[in-house]
Amino acid sequence: MRFKYTMLFQARTNVGGTANDAHIGGWSESIYGAEGAFAISTVVFNRLMVARAQLLPSSTAIIGQRYQAVDPVGASSTGATRLPGTWASDTDIPQMAVLLRGKAQGQPNVSRVTLRGVPDELVFQGEFKNKDNYQALLNAYLGELNNWFFKARDLAAEQARILDIDANGNVVTLDAITAPVETLVRVLRTVEEDGTFVGGLFKIQTKTDNFNFKLREWEGQVTRKGRIRVETVTYPRFGNFGTTGNPFPTPRVLTRKVGRPFGQYRGRASRRR
Repeated sequence: MRFKYTMLFQARTNVGGTANDAHIGGWSESIYGAEGAFAISTVVFNRLMVARAQLLPSSTAIIGQRYQAVDPVGASSTGATRLPGTWASDTDIPQMAVLLRGKAQGQPNVSRVTLRGVPDELVFQGEFKNKDNYQALLNAYLGELNNWFFKARDLAAEQARILDIDANGNVVTLDAITAPVETLVRVLRTVEEDGTFVGGLFKIQTKTDNFNFKLREWEGQVTRKGRIRVETVTYPRFGNFGTTGNPFPTPRVLTRKVGRPFGQYRGRASRRR
């Protein structure tokens, strides 16, 4: 059993009331725990939330939590622990974010950590500008992430080189694919005659042998070369940020959409059925 842990955020603009209006937005950030260790992981999750709150301005807060059994899918529950942001400066738009990338531990995947709600003074001329000890707080948060996992494609799953694919989706491979009918597979960089790359997710519809099978809903392209890989999910551990071979990443500024705030009033229900 594997569990997903989610932090729920809410941010408000114009806290001082000096502008014409204010907006409230919400978003969530999720990570995955080790298999079966729910009770232990909730203690570590609290440490992670404290480190995350230190990166938020005071007008932004972690307002709740969600705990879900995801592999296999099971029950879920919520928490109401509130952790206000402790960075003493003004908020920016909640969409203002930094991207932090690093290697996974023992697997070829790359983790991409996006943190929204970056304080206003830390972005200058479109780039991240460290102030005081904010970079140190970022590094502390990444250090807490070393205890957690993220969901990713299994890049080490069974795969084969493609010889060709005809217009009906009949595939001939140079290597054996033992996956049975109805298995989800990903076509990677197979090439049409004009040089256009084709790819995507498909299911194996029928199979003659391990080198010849047909893809369901293939769109009629005739291609050659490329690879085909069985599509499975894995949970790599976040890389040991700050260690040899995986230094703390440099933050990259970007924007990511946020949603409506949590806990809104609901409008009057219609009587229409």
